[in-house]
Amino acid sequence: MRSITSVVLSAVLAIGGTAVLVSPAEAAPARVKITTIAKKSIGWDGKAKFKPSAKVTKAGKKAKIKIKSKTITVRQGSKVVAKNRKSVTLRPGTYQMSVKVTYLERGKKIAAWKKFRTVVSQSACATNADYRSLIADPNFVPEVTGDSVSVVAKKLRSKGKGETYTPQELIDQLKAFKLIFGEFDPSIIPEIDAAIAEIEDLIEKGVTEFEDRTYRGCGDKFEVSTLFANGELMDYTADKKDDFFSGLATPARLLTTLN
Repeated sequence: MRSITSVVLSAVLAIGGTAVLVSPAEAAPARVKITTIAKKSIGWDGKAKFKPSAKVTKAGKKAKIKIKSKTITVRQGSKVVAKNRKSVTLRPGTYQMSVKVTYLERGKKIAAWKKFRTVVSQSACATNADYRSLIADPNFVPEVTGDSVSVVAKKLRSKGKGETYTPQELIDQLKAFKLIFGEFDPSIIPEIDAAIAEIEDLIEKGVTEFEDRTYRGCGDKFEVSTLFANGELMDYTADKKDDFFSGLATPARLLTTLN
């Protein structure tokens, strides 16, 4: 028959708590309170950072304890992702976490721990890794195949929003831009002429439609602006949302003042 001591010890090891075995009559109030981190959402970098957190309780303050260390061990299924780390960064997924806090009480080292489940989520938004996965055909040549609208939507996790226009409509707007603002700033005229020549070259290659689409970046700090030609990705940029050019990809950026 197992002794009462061994049964209690097994229970302590199974459910977590302080690594000091005491009888019910000797049980003391918790000295530290370990914070549970149930969920987090990722930012533009595509990872969520976790640091073990704990604070001294009233009973701990009365006992004048001192926290010496806080570490975190992370598992995903049977795989150990990180062990005894001061912090960890995690991609979207579900994880089992174990936070261990070591403190001193009257010169004696005591360990307390807590296990919990946490979820790192990613909604319909693009991370930097998603952005870097895009494939563009900037010159609209047969040798390169840029991502289609549907492929970009899948990679950036949303349909995005935008508008379509013809190459001639873009040329007309550039000519109007040149007429209105070229007089005040002649330095922009060569740039506009080069853009018009580029568009005319694309017309020769068979481009009949442009489409600008904007996608939300994770963390709500960035957005991805794209330019499609005949449904094929030609250009894309990542902008901060307060960027003057946010929402426009080349060559549509030249029309910002008119718009």
